[in-house]
Amino acid sequence: MAVKLRLRRMGRKKLPIYALVAADARSPRDGRYIEDLGRYEPLSEPATVRLKEDRILYWLGEGAQPSHTVRNLLSGQGVMLRLHLLRKGKTEEEIEQAVTAFLAHRAENRPVKKSKAELRAERLEKERAVAAEKAAEMAKKRAEREAELEKQRQEDEDAQRAERAAADADVTAEAPAEGGDEATVEEEAGIEEVAEEAASEATAEDVVEEAPEGEAEVVEEPVAEEAPEEDAEVVEEPEAEEAPEEEAEVAEEREAEEAPEEESEVVEDPEAEEAPAEEPVAAETTAEPDKLTKILGIGPKFSALLNEHDITTFAQLTSLELESLRTIVDESGLSTATANEESWAQQAAFLAADDKDGLKAFIVELKKG
Repeated sequence: MAVKLRLRRMGRKKLPIYALVAADARSPRDGRYIEDLGRYEPLSEPATVRLKEDRILYWLGEGAQPSHTVRNLLSGQGVMLRLHLLRKGKTEEEIEQAVTAFLAHRAENRPVKKSKAELRAERLEKERAVAAEKAAEMAKKRAEREAELEKQRQEDEDAQRAERAAADADVTAEAPAEGGDEATVEEEAGIEEVAEEAASEATAEDVVEEAPEGEAEVVEEPVAEEAPEEDAEVVEEPEAEEAPEEEAEVAEEREAEEAPEEESEVVEDPEAEEAPAEEPVAAETTAEPDKLTKILGIGPKFSALLNEHDITTFAQLTSLELESLRTIVDESGLSTATANEESWAQQAAFLAADDKDGLKAFIVELKKG
């Protein structure tokens, strides 16, 4: 039976562990084996190798053939060197010295394999160094930019200060001449204002003086013309001759009392009575009719009925008395669906004032009631 030293896969998925076994060359890789000779864990940091050297030397001495991978693994651990020295008949001390020297030389010349943690730490350190360098460069550029802006700001302030100084010097040099001109202009303006005020006062005095004369003429005319005629008539009547003196005095007092009333009527007559009479007519002609159907309870029929009675606006409906409104409704023979004609005036008042919120609240309260 041919014996072979090879690796048998163990462990789990993506985390393999290999066993070094002596097995029949005809057996499958992961099948039955004769003896377990050690472990090899390639994914640990660093890779772990645990071997039973005495049993491996036994099987190698019996003629077992290692696989290529197992031979390299045994050579790295000094097992193949130990086997070679044993075959040459070296003593145990010489073999140990030679193996120790071999392992030391291999450790010195073998490149150091860094673990994943060490590689990650080195990468982070490099990234921090690069970030610090960029931050220093940005801080330097920012400082240069701020220095440049400060310099430019200082130059602008110096230029503005120089311009203000030059302007102040020009104003100081031109102050005497301009001051005289301004004084002359102000004096002329003051004289013109005084002249205008005097003219306006004279005009007002003329108006005030003329107005009383006109009133006096208007007042005196009826007294001068009417009073003597009445006195003459009273004197010529036979009853006036027979009446006692006391009756004549009473008649004169009555005429004196009636005269001021006629004068006041004549004075108030020209514009005071005509203006108010014309304004309502203009208001009535310019007023536009409102949409009375916006009121709850008024439909097209009631709207037409109110228009026939010259009620076309919310303001007119607001001022209409409830009795007059009910009379109009009763005479028409129509019946209201809601029977709320007493609320039409209040709704019209809200609509006339354009108070939509107040109208909504009033309708809600009306429907609740």
